[in-house]
Parts: sequence; structure tokens; C-alpha cells
Amino acid sequence: MNGDVLSTINYSDLIKYHKENGATATIALNKRSVYIDFGVVKLDGSRTIVEYIEKPTLDYLVSMGIHVFEPEVLNYY
Repeated sequence: MNGDVLSTINYSDLIKYHKENGATATIALNKRSVYIDFGVVKLDGSRTIVEYIEKPTLDYLVSMGIHVFEPEVLNYY
């Protein structure tokens, strides 16, 4: 876990989810929305505008800085 994390996450549920899924690594995620106060333009390979989105809100899943790792994760370092 990152040292600056304050959370109400249920760690027992996170570890249970990790074990039930047979995961090597589990990362706790949180949904974040980012408002872009500009028009966003998408271009194709020839630099032709293919999409114009006025002031979109983009949704992302971001790491909460809380992880569950099996010891074998150390083999990847």
C-alpha cells in the first residue's frame, strides 16, 4: 500500500476477491472522471479530423495505491 492512502476499503473483501480469483496480483481501483474544458479532436493516420468532441468528461479506472500480491510477484522484479 502507498504510504499516503486514506481509505475505507474493506481489506478482508479485497483479499477474499484476490484468493477466489487465483490472482497473482490484484490492484484496488477507483473510478475517476476528468472534465476537459476544450474541444478534443481525433485524427486519423493522414491527419484528417475523424472526430470532434466538445468538452468531454473522460472516465478512467485509477489505482488506489492498494495492492495484494502473491510472493511470486517478486520474480518479476
